Amino acid sequence: MNCQKTKTIWTGKNGIFLIAEIGVNHEGQFEVASNLIKLAKQAGVDAVKFQTYDTFHYISVSQKERFERTKSFELSQDEFKRLSIIAEDQKILFLSTPFDTGSVDFLDTIVPFFKISSGDLTNRELIKRIAKKKKPIILSTGLAVDIEIEKALQWIEEEVDSDFLRKNVILLHCVSSYPAPIDQANLLSIPYLKIRFGLPVGYSDHTMGIQACLTAVALGAVVIEKHFTDKKENRSFRDHAISADPSDMNLLVDGVKDIKASLGMYGNERLACERDNLLAMRRGLIATMDLEKGIVLSHDMITTARPAEGIDISKIDKVLGQKLLKDIYAGCPIKDDCIRWE
Repeated sequence: MNCQKTKTIWTGKNGIFLIAEIGVNHEGQFEVASNLIKLAKQAGVDAVKFQTYDTFHYISVSQKERFERTKSFELSQDEFKRLSIIAEDQKILFLSTPFDTGSVDFLDTIVPFFKISSGDLTNRELIKRIAKKKKPIILSTGLAVDIEIEKALQWIEEEVDSDFLRKNVILLHCVSSYPAPIDQANLLSIPYLKIRFGLPVGYSDHTMGIQACLTAVALGAVVIEKHFTDKKENRSFRDHAISADPSDMNLLVDGVKDIKASLGMYGNERLACERDNLLAMRRGLIATMDLEKGIVLSHDMITTARPAEGIDISKIDKVLGQKLLKDIYAGCPIKDDCIRWE
């Protein structure tokens, strides 16, 4: 069996690409954003991700309170450039989700690939603008039904080709509820989406805690995105409550590493760690009484015991009726060289 693992753009340090979704948990404060990058690096994730937008092209001014809060969280392009440099210095990948076409063009200069949010899965103009950049794409599927995912993939393919799509697009299972109830995380969508669309699948988590993320890895998710903050308690902005703090993220990184390691490979074979136990745990044939040379073996003269020093128990029917070539004491193994095979 070929045990060699294929490395892809989604292969993280621990075999799973782990994204700390800072989003707008910085609440418009550059120094907080900068510190969150450093905390994410310390936690051991592969990438940090922000959200880049021009509020006017993102939230309707008719939603006055929402517009004003979103505007207050908006960082400038210069600040994003500086954050990307900080991430580079920290040796952690810098990502950001664009929420308008202008942000797509700007981010193209500083991100290695794009994330399309669940809310924009039906945004043809944005998706096609991103696809034209010919960079890898993470497509989040919250709120979506299959036909909408198909359409989004079609828009991408119209700008690239099927080979690019197969090699550079990943679906991100997501439940767009904040928080998402654990009993509606619907993690079985991960293997379903993989089979249905023939693409790698990850998981963007909005549940409380890290259990859903760990389960997602066990179900085959190759990317995990978890919101990240420096402090969850006593924060008015909702995303902090569903986020991992540094302690949580450390646990997530360690858990992902252990689960990924535990999955092994598809198939069944005797593993290296079992080999030393093979003889000790399997049974062999032994004599139930003192047996003299020349005796014809019958069932009452033979039993089985560990370790498998004697003839393998699966051959007991072949041993019955055979003559012994030497004496065997009670409790001793009956070996191949003890039998006159006929």
